[in-house]
Amino acid sequence: MSLNQSTKTMNLNEKCYRINKMVELIELEVTGNALEFAEKLGISRSQLFVEIDKI
Repeated sequence: MSLNQSTKTMNLNEKCYRINKMVELIELEVTGNALEFAEKLGISRSQLFVEIDKI
Protein backbone atom coordinates (compact mmCIF):
# COMPACT_ATOMS: atom_id res chain seq x y z
CA MET A 1 0.00 0.00 0.00
CA SER A 2 1.40 3.38 -0.96
CA LEU A 3 1.48 6.37 1.34
CA ASN A 4 -1.29 8.01 -0.68
CA GLN A 5 -3.50 4.91 -0.37
CA SER A 6 -2.78 4.75 3.35
CA THR A 7 -3.81 8.40 3.75
CA LYS A 8 -7.02 7.81 1.78
CA THR A 9 -7.84 4.79 3.95
CA MET A 10 -7.26 6.79 7.11
CA ASN A 11 -9.45 9.60 5.81
CA LEU A 12 -12.16 7.09 4.92
CA ASN A 13 -11.94 5.57 8.39
CA GLU A 14 -12.17 9.04 9.95
CA LYS A 15 -15.21 9.87 7.83
CA CYS A 16 -16.94 6.60 8.73
CA TYR A 17 -16.23 7.19 12.42
CA ARG A 18 -17.56 10.74 12.19
CA ILE A 19 -20.77 9.70 10.45
CA ASN A 20 -21.36 6.88 12.93
CA LYS A 21 -20.72 9.25 15.84
CA MET A 22 -23.14 11.79 14.35
CA VAL A 23 -25.85 9.15 14.05
CA GLU A 24 -25.22 7.94 17.59
CA LEU A 25 -25.46 11.44 19.07
CA ILE A 26 -28.60 12.21 17.07
CA GLU A 27 -30.28 8.96 18.13
CA LEU A 28 -29.44 9.66 21.77
CA GLU A 29 -30.72 13.24 21.31
CA VAL A 30 -27.57 14.70 22.91
CA THR A 31 -26.25 16.84 20.07
CA GLY A 32 -26.71 20.19 21.75
CA ASN A 33 -26.43 23.26 19.55
CA ALA A 34 -24.29 23.29 16.40
CA LEU A 35 -21.12 24.36 18.22
CA GLU A 36 -21.54 21.71 20.92
CA PHE A 37 -22.28 19.05 18.31
CA ALA A 38 -19.17 19.99 16.36
CA GLU A 39 -17.03 19.90 19.51
CA LYS A 40 -18.32 16.41 20.33
CA LEU A 41 -17.20 15.34 16.87
CA GLY A 42 -13.85 17.09 17.09
CA ILE A 43 -14.53 19.39 14.14
CA SER A 44 -15.32 23.05 13.61
CA ARG A 45 -18.87 24.36 13.45
CA SER A 46 -18.48 25.22 9.76
CA GLN A 47 -17.10 21.73 9.02
CA LEU A 48 -20.14 20.26 10.77
CA PHE A 49 -22.42 21.95 8.23
CA VAL A 50 -20.24 20.66 5.38
CA GLU A 51 -20.52 17.13 6.77
CA ILE A 52 -24.30 17.45 7.18
CA ASP A 53 -24.64 18.64 3.57
CA LYS A 54 -22.72 15.55 2.42
CA ILE A 55 -25.17 13.18 4.06
